[in-house]
Amino acid sequence: MGPSHLQLLLTYFLCASYYCEGKDDQDMFSSTSEMAKLATWEREATENLRKLKDLMEKRIEDVKSLMSRELPLMMQANKSEFSELKDVISSNMDLLPGQDQLEGAGNGIFLLQEAYNLNISELTRGIVQVKRMSEESFLSSASLKYVDTDFLGKIAYNRGFYDRAIEWFKAAADIASTTENKGLNKTKIAHNLVKTMIKTHDKVLEQKGPSGSVNGNTWRTNLVPFDEKLRKKKKYKNVLKEFKKTEQNFQPSIRPDNREPVIWDQFNRLCRGENLRSPQELKDLHCNHLHYQDPFLRLG
Repeated sequence: MGPSHLQLLLTYFLCASYYCEGKDDQDMFSSTSEMAKLATWEREATENLRKLKDLMEKRIEDVKSLMSRELPLMMQANKSEFSELKDVISSNMDLLPGQDQLEGAGNGIFLLQEAYNLNISELTRGIVQVKRMSEESFLSSASLKYVDTDFLGKIAYNRGFYDRAIEWFKAAADIASTTENKGLNKTKIAHNLVKTMIKTHDKVLEQKGPSGSVNGNTWRTNLVPFDEKLRKKKKYKNVLKEFKKTEQNFQPSIRPDNREPVIWDQFNRLCRGENLRSPQELKDLHCNHLHYQDPFLRLG
């Protein structure tokens, strides 16, 4: 009963809320020391569960070998050992992240993928690469399971990112189709979920447009629908061509009243290493070492 693959990735990404000493407002895995603590707690919990398993197996063997008249004495002898081990395991479990913390961490992975536009298919296999920033990639020792990937798809859906939700659900369906999952009846469920999500995506696009925000509720879809019949509509014919032209000549908006989707897009572009300002805007910018004659600040 070791940690799930999602938990292992979460500790790498350092991206959620965790509590320490009863405080819920501290960052989960916010430091290497916190990660070390988590790893220690997981090892201790796993080891104690193994001890409990061994003790139970030993007790079963004792029951089989002892006469019925000796059974009460044996049960009394093992009672305190069981009770003590149960308390230790309970303490171990209290230290591990709860469901709320794991949900927060899942949101963190979703945001990282979104910000850096990571390849979801590769990410589920534990491969992380931001090509715009570096040709190097990071390969994790763990990969996402079906339940992890499906969970991230639901996060994307609940946040209104219908285009991204489909990518996550498709990745979950691919994982469900592997040999180890074939007997679990997940493949059919996963593919049905993808179909349902595509219908929802196209409905939102048709009724509300590709992106927007109303009363704090943000949504986003692809520029064109998945349904071939809908794609033939006049309003979708030149959308992709116009988008490519806009991308080639992208101009950031620095208006103070930018809509949330615009702010989100530009924030993520910066995270991915895009330079949103032209050389003309940058040429007169320079840095100053402002220290106010303070010896501490002058150390820089």
